[in-house]
Amino acid sequence: MRRSYKIALAAVSCALAVIAVVAQAYVSAASIAINVIAALAISLPLTQKSVGGAVFSYVASGVICFLIVNVKALPFILFYAPYSIIQYALDFVFYKKVRLPKWCKIAMITVFKLGFFSAAFYGCLTLMKIVIADIDLFGVDWTLPLFMLVGLACFCVYDPLYRLVFVNMGRIVTKYVGGDRRSRTSVGGDDVKSEAKIEKVEGDVFDGFGENGGRKDADGENDDKDEASAPENVDGKEKEKRV
Repeated sequence: MRRSYKIALAAVSCALAVIAVVAQAYVSAASIAINVIAALAISLPLTQKSVGGAVFSYVASGVICFLIVNVKALPFILFYAPYSIIQYALDFVFYKKVRLPKWCKIAMITVFKLGFFSAAFYGCLTLMKIVIADIDLFGVDWTLPLFMLVGLACFCVYDPLYRLVFVNMGRIVTKYVGGDRRSRTSVGGDDVKSEAKIEKVEGDVFDGFGENGGRKDADGENDDKDEASAPENVDGKEKEKRV
């Protein structure tokens, strides 16, 4: 059941990513926002700690998108989709499991992320054959170094925002469509109520209902006990009066 759930989640992830990437090819004004949505779709299996499902979704959606929209799928293939997997591996696996000083891990993660973004950004510009030197926007000559600086600044904002959205998305997915309800935990490390606790709560609730549909609470039980013992108290008082 757990394996079939992961496969189904990866299939849904792939389908959503393909729809988003094809849409951004025809809506250029919102291409960045739609690519982010496609990256979040790739991250769906990661909310259940299924790296294999995310990799499968990435490869399948990347091939399908490239066959449909060609070079317009390159930003998704080279940066958005793989970075969603890389960020999970660095922030939620490497950072938590590797025993190194905190500052050292943060430095290594930061250098790797900036290096990956620079390589992916340059690759996109080169493969999509954008003539950077001829672009004149707002009176500024956008050369490659200037493009890289602006891109790195935007990336420094994108990284924490994407992490925040991913953590909250993980909590929502785990809460409503979590595959293993007995031991599920959200991406951020917050424990979710287990099935055993839910069964206990249900037992506490339904134990208060009798066979006839009437509810017996603690006060009702005490009243029953008082009523059962009431005749004995009356008989005792009559005996005392007779004496």
